[in-house]
Amino acid sequence: MIIKFFEGLEKYGIKFESSQKRMLVTPGNTLVLGRSGTGKTTVSAFKMLAIDLLFKTYSKMSLTDCKKVVLEPEDLTRYKGCGIVFCTASPVLTNEVRRFYKELELIIKEHLQKKHDARERARKQKLALEESKDCPTQPSILKNLPKEDSKDKNSDDDLNDEYDDLQDEETKHLQESIKLVLESTEQDVKDELEEESQLKIPLSISKLNHEHFPCFLTVKKLVYMLDASSYFPFFSRSKDGSIYGMGSSAEWHNENKQGAFMINQYHKDAYDFGKKLKKLGRKIVLADEIDDDEKIRILREQGI
Repeated sequence: MIIKFFEGLEKYGIKFESSQKRMLVTPGNTLVLGRSGTGKTTVSAFKMLAIDLLFKTYSKMSLTDCKKVVLEPEDLTRYKGCGIVFCTASPVLTNEVRRFYKELELIIKEHLQKKHDARERARKQKLALEESKDCPTQPSILKNLPKEDSKDKNSDDDLNDEYDDLQDEETKHLQESIKLVLESTEQDVKDELEEESQLKIPLSISKLNHEHFPCFLTVKKLVYMLDASSYFPFFSRSKDGSIYGMGSSAEWHNENKQGAFMINQYHKDAYDFGKKLKKLGRKIVLADEIDDDEKIRILREQGI
């Protein structure tokens, strides 16, 4: 099914080399090596999109109990996708891939909407034709339907085929749209923290929900989110979970006095479980050797 999906893209101007196709259809974890400019990141974005669409398709099949389904435009937001995270070191590349992926989603949604409209026109025309045959004396209601080129007429099999060819005009429009996305290299890149705040990405990885996926993060941001989800975070944090000293000039270490992160020292000595066990053991032995009143006094003094 994933091969068929990408074969459909090739009809609209997106062509993949044999090595790129192997990357797209290889199941499981994939290690891709290559020099800069060979399309590794671009193909990764396409693979993420295909996995997400296929996951939503299978979700619809499972929930509707149908063996063959057609993905509708509203299904892109109705069904939960795969929890995919794109992670790289460069903030610039992260933002560019995020934009590229979102624009691809819009193109696919537009493509699905046109397919849906074509199926609806064919269904209404078929229904009108059947009604006109049942009522030959009635004026044909086909006159009220919008005129449609013969290329728009689909057979019954075409109504259930998600990968039918679009009209020539639609194909040209889709090809031009994808070409603009692929060739767009001069977009302005906003500050990483400002853009992430606009996207309302949670501070903790545990607070992500299906609306945040696919999620595009830098390695640094991912580390911070994992740290925030831990019981004893490494970085000192405020009540809302933000890191003290966090800012655009902040560093991983304390070379910068202004904007340097503060390492969490609160739990440094508070949870030495070996010492606590020894201390508790001494208290238990002591408690066995004294009377109840003395036990209560000692425990109260030590705050137990």
